[in-house]
Amino acid sequence: MPRLPRSLLKKSVLVVFALFVAWQALVIGLSAGLVRTDTDLAVALDPGNSAATLALARQALTVPQANRHRARNALLELMASRPTDGRIFRALGQLADADDASTESLMRAALRLRPTDVDAHAWMVDRAASRGDFTDAVAHADAILRVAPAHAKSIFPILQHWMEDDSTVDAFVATFDKSPSWRLSFIEFIARSPNEKPLYPLARIIQALHNSPAAVGMDDARSVINRLVQRRDFERAYLLWRSLLPAQQNISNILYNGNFGTLPSGAAFDWTLHSAPGALASIDRDGESHPKALHIRFDNRPVTEIGASQTLLLQPGSYRLTGRSRLDDLHSAQGLEWRILCLAETQQRIGTGPKLDGTKAWSDFEFDIDVPDLHCPAQRLQLATRALARTEQTVSGAVWFDQLAVESRNPR
Repeated sequence: MPRLPRSLLKKSVLVVFALFVAWQALVIGLSAGLVRTDTDLAVALDPGNSAATLALARQALTVPQANRHRARNALLELMASRPTDGRIFRALGQLADADDASTESLMRAALRLRPTDVDAHAWMVDRAASRGDFTDAVAHADAILRVAPAHAKSIFPILQHWMEDDSTVDAFVATFDKSPSWRLSFIEFIARSPNEKPLYPLARIIQALHNSPAAVGMDDARSVINRLVQRRDFERAYLLWRSLLPAQQNISNILYNGNFGTLPSGAAFDWTLHSAPGALASIDRDGESHPKALHIRFDNRPVTEIGASQTLLLQPGSYRLTGRSRLDDLHSAQGLEWRILCLAETQQRIGTGPKLDGTKAWSDFEFDIDVPDLHCPAQRLQLATRALARTEQTVSGAVWFDQLAVESRNPR
């Protein structure tokens, strides 16, 4: 047989190789295009197509167990060429019997190879919760929320349900101690929820982390404290608030932070300051003698609310509130005043300060408080306008306050 010239032989090899590459490209292209329309054909054309094989496995989850062999065999064949692809282990686990001991091993292998696999973590959440291992269940839920925060909408209600059981407190402490990125969002979710049962375990969780480097700060716990006050659980709210104060913080005075030396947190039992329409509240310096004082400016418009208040927990008896104030061209039809109301359904007033109006240098003021024996479990100190009619509520000028304190005079 005559031999082909070397140049022609070389060209023939190149042509065959080009045809092979073109065929492979065609097969891969057809397989990729068929992933959504005909998964079985896509796998048959290209057994190494991981997208097609995994899609086949997902489809197999919706058919009876006896009909899943095709997908399982395709996954095992794919594993031979991709032994480190965690998705294959997870898909095999999903196709296996949920009660099979080897199934959990497949899921754990999947997570070792691919720690961000949401589906594998979700499976582990269900498995751990079903056996009562909430430490593991919360840990896997945490893993999902760290890589896929959008799942909070579906996961938070589940965590909330678990938190209703006191036995899960330690599990949440273990996860919160790692400062997960979703922690504050979850705390606020619980505080806003109409379901109040998890509030109390959540308060215990926050208190348990008090001495941890990952302690929940006052700013993060504020919504829980204020919700407990709203629920009229004043003592529990106070204990939580107090447990979060810095160890060196002086709380010997019944009224907290009366010299405004620390930035108000907005939590109950500390000052709540906010700017309302017509009134701007802030902590400012007023000369050397008052480096930090409460300063409220009014812009000559009707004021229905002045954003300066503090929740108190006074026992029945007589008290006196003292302080210093400075009035800077403060004018309104009826003037302003400090008042103390019982936090009860009747909102009984148990103390009223002197009228504040005009211009006056720094000077002392005081007024008495009488806390009744009944229906006054907690109180609110607030600055308010004395006017009732809106036409008389216009306020202009400014007022300063410092060195506020409450002292007991005759406890009962």
